Amino acid sequence: MIAKARDLSTAPGAFAADQFHNQDAAAGYAPLAEELWEQSGRSLEAFVQSVGTAQCLRGVAGALRPLCPLVHIVAVEPAESQVLAGGVAGPH
Repeated sequence: MIAKARDLSTAPGAFAADQFHNQDAAAGYAPLAEELWEQSGRSLEAFVQSVGTAQCLRGVAGALRPLCPLVHIVAVEPAESQVLAGGVAGPH
């Protein structure tokens, strides 16, 4: 799949986002953290996020921590791909 994506990205006007190696991907979620913080009335106890590459989780957690150091960050994963729990990666 990655090889096919690389091949497709060579077409004119196309590019490969490369979410697994994009150093800026997590930072792009800082606005989401700020929105959650404001919409919660600046009182947030937990943030729960399903994970794939974990960029959203990392980005939101990194931006929430300075605002709310005690916020509980929870990563969840699909039963079909329990990598965090020590299982085998699967489609999700």
